[in-house]
Amino acid sequence: IIEEEFHKPTYINNDVNCFILGERHYGLCSSFKDVIGIYLDDNCGTSVLMDDKAFLGKHAIFKDIKCLSDAFYNHIHYYRKSYLKTIKDLSILCSCFEEEWFDMPDHYAWQDLGCLIGKLIAILLSNFNPKIIVLGGNLSRFYPYFSYAIDNCLYKFLHPEVLLNMILVTSMVKNPKPLGASTLCKKKIHVKM
Repeated sequence: IIEEEFHKPTYINNDVNCFILGERHYGLCSSFKDVIGIYLDDNCGTSVLMDDKAFLGKHAIFKDIKCLSDAFYNHIHYYRKSYLKTIKDLSILCSCFEEEWFDMPDHYAWQDLGCLIGKLIAILLSNFNPKIIVLGGNLSRFYPYFSYAIDNCLYKFLHPEVLLNMILVTSMVKNPKPLGASTLCKKKIHVKM
């Protein structure tokens, strides 16, 4: 409808994908082609860019895995279900955050948040090998409150060598979502559905 009315190309995407595109092109991720973004706000989600190709949607993240055996397929199926449950739990928790908790770094909710983020990172690393993971959204600015819980969870689920090569940062870009949306207009983004 918009293209017909204004005779201009129109691109539609969700806010989490626009966030990671903004980070990829204007943030700390600008020199990386393999990036995972985790957005922590009322609308939680993940976005994955591998070799600058976007994997969109909750189901696309585990869609194109080449299974070597039935046992491997069952393993991936388990991780996919765990991913969907963890995203749901994370979204529920983030939507419940109260403003007074922002002044309470020892509140139990921060530990729960860190554990869920750590679990989510471990699940994503079972399928992807990003060079950098970026946390964004309103709650990412409180990273010091929940970083210890992330670390504890990751040490439980991942091999120490994986952790040595992992870069985890919080967004430093002002307004990454509109910047990411603007990149959709500037260049053709490869999308994997």
